[in-house]
Amino acid sequence: GGIYVASGDTFYGHSGDIAIFTGAATSGQGGDWSAGVGSTDTGNGGEMILIGGLTSDEYGVGGGLTATAGMGTSSTGSRGGEIVFTGGAAYGSQDCLLEQYDCGGV
Repeated sequence: GGIYVASGDTFYGHSGDIAIFTGAATSGQGGDWSAGVGSTDTGNGGEMILIGGLTSDEYGVGGGLTATAGMGTSSTGSRGGEIVFTGGAAYGSQDCLLEQYDCGGV
């Protein structure tokens, strides 16, 4: 089954925001927030898609997509968090484009 969360549509005005946060922690670690896609043993794995909003306004700007890692604010050695994007591994070699992928030793 699926779970769907959406803000309402509007003809004039703002269609609404959706915000999900974990709570703050004092003397402890802040909570994690995870989103994932289920696995399969048949067919393709599910996709995760993030899309900024589109606009048809002549002078409008489409919605942005922002990823910001956490700050380390201690002056005695904390560090900011990393942002890591990694493409999925491909273990097959049929129809592999050598100029784009490591084709399993082909």
